[in-house]
Amino acid sequence: MNVYSSYEIIIRGLEATDSLATQDAVQLIKMFSFFSWEDLRIDVLTMSVEHPRRQTRHDEDEAAKTTMKLVIKSPSWKKKFKEWVIWAVTALQKDITGSVLPAVLRDDKGNFDEDRLMDALDQLNQLSLIYYQEATESYSMHPLIHTWVRERPQMSTSEQALWCQAAITALARCILLPPLDAITSSESLRRHLLPHISHVLKYQKNIAKALSDKQKTRQTPWFILKHDFGRAQAVESAKFSLIYVQNGYFSEAEELQVKTRAFVCARLGMEHIQARRITLFLAGTYSLQMRTNIAAKLQEEVLDACKTYLGPKDLETLKVMNILGTSRRYQGRFSEGRQLLEKAIEGLTEVLGPEHEDTLQAMDDLGQLEWMYLNYAQARDLHTKAVSGMTKVLGPLHGRTLIAKEHFAMACLSFEGDVLVDGPRAHDTMVEVFEERKSRLGKENPWTLYAICNLARVKSGLGDHEEAEKLMRTALPIAQRNLGENHNGTLSGQAHLGNVLVRQGRFVDAETLFLDAIRRQRYESSARDDGEHPDRIAALFYLLGCNQAQGKIGDAMRVCEELVQAVSTIGGQGLGLLHPFAKQLQVKREELKRLLEVSQVVVSPDLEPDVAVSSGKELVPA
Repeated sequence: MNVYSSYEIIIRGLEATDSLATQDAVQLIKMFSFFSWEDLRIDVLTMSVEHPRRQTRHDEDEAAKTTMKLVIKSPSWKKKFKEWVIWAVTALQKDITGSVLPAVLRDDKGNFDEDRLMDALDQLNQLSLIYYQEATESYSMHPLIHTWVRERPQMSTSEQALWCQAAITALARCILLPPLDAITSSESLRRHLLPHISHVLKYQKNIAKALSDKQKTRQTPWFILKHDFGRAQAVESAKFSLIYVQNGYFSEAEELQVKTRAFVCARLGMEHIQARRITLFLAGTYSLQMRTNIAAKLQEEVLDACKTYLGPKDLETLKVMNILGTSRRYQGRFSEGRQLLEKAIEGLTEVLGPEHEDTLQAMDDLGQLEWMYLNYAQARDLHTKAVSGMTKVLGPLHGRTLIAKEHFAMACLSFEGDVLVDGPRAHDTMVEVFEERKSRLGKENPWTLYAICNLARVKSGLGDHEEAEKLMRTALPIAQRNLGENHNGTLSGQAHLGNVLVRQGRFVDAETLFLDAIRRQRYESSARDDGEHPDRIAALFYLLGCNQAQGKIGDAMRVCEELVQAVSTIGGQGLGLLHPFAKQLQVKREELKRLLEVSQVVVSPDLEPDVAVSSGKELVPA
């Protein structure tokens, strides 16, 4: 308590001083107490002033473009009236939280004074209420001071709510929404902001509960309004969800996006660009959780809205078409996905040109689908064009460029995991991608784990199975912990590890992994009701090879029969039977039949559809 008393004396001394620097310092320290106690970068404070200016200019430009479209399309009087109502309501609900900030961070007249900010920080630093870390250009607080400032008796719950909102406002203002966030430096910023956002949202929930409890016991005036979810909260939630998504906190991002989408769509409808954007954003988060079906359904809604309100050749329509085409690949609807992607590329090339990043992105996506068709050379060609173009347009280390490089490296491998061409180049490319992601995103980020798995696959293809196994066994437990055991990234990594073990001759360990990875219920959120998920098909194929390598031909034949049935469902309407992999399986089935005849092993025709064979004598539920 004596320690806290000394802190209180210092803070009261600041409050009693009438200079501008000390008053700014008092406001800053109160706001800082709702951030994480360590590593608050100076540029976060300056960006909370500078970034809203950029966002405002961008929003004004977009509004002008939207107005031009409306003039050209000459909307009906009903639509004009609705748009006027939307404008009026939006104006009334205009974000007023800009004033809920320390005075030194307000930029109402465009005259932000950075020297004034540094004077206030120097005051706090001299009093040891915060301390500067030169290596990271950031400030930290001692945990005891951090707690005392926030929970001192003189800080009422209402005042806590005020400074908690100030912290939320400052954090939200320094986050740019797409497409303004598409710069490399944003990745570092979003990683840095995560602990601060997590802390301030936790405090916000606690304060809301405390206010609610006090209101129930009449300790709060009756006229205090309920904390509603309005425009300001929608913007804050959308921005914070960006941080959660990049850092792999998909459930937290989903919670924020669901509320934001409900608010925006209810007020604006799908004809408004913001409603379509938040819907695509939520769909993307579902995709990252491998909940492909619900993601594709939302993307279909957006595509239909784009076609209705913008037309089939509008740029936004073409971009959404590309996104949905990619989801169709994950759903195993390859034929439909290829049609969407090819149509998107054609339209984007016409509207933007072949060297635009969005056109290149669509080419890269089509390359992945061509790989799924076993068209390896065509896939590499598309990825090569994407890498070359993105390197020129975005730079060699931009996030989208790294993704295209990763796709090229994996197109150098066959479906079975063998290196087809350019093995050393594929290896060096994956090392570059892995090192960049580890440095910028952290070693446990989902995209870093994905790079580890793909680097291991290349190493195994080149014959370095021990190093490949080491890498995968490092990443897999992290994926199970952070993403979940049923996430497709986890399941895919498990299957690839099993394939590495097969190449080492460790068949029993590999078979155990495969049998666990092919359980059908693990793909419920991503597989179509009438089909199989491509990753489960891959795991079954690896299991087939494992059984055959052990001489368990009867088991291999059973798995082959299940594979033939699974592949026939790809794309629906019998399209799976036209897939090159289906023809490859027919050849494999004939090979196994000959081997069975030679060994005179009898295969039971009564294999249940939902079981997989673990040995010649046992059936294990799938």
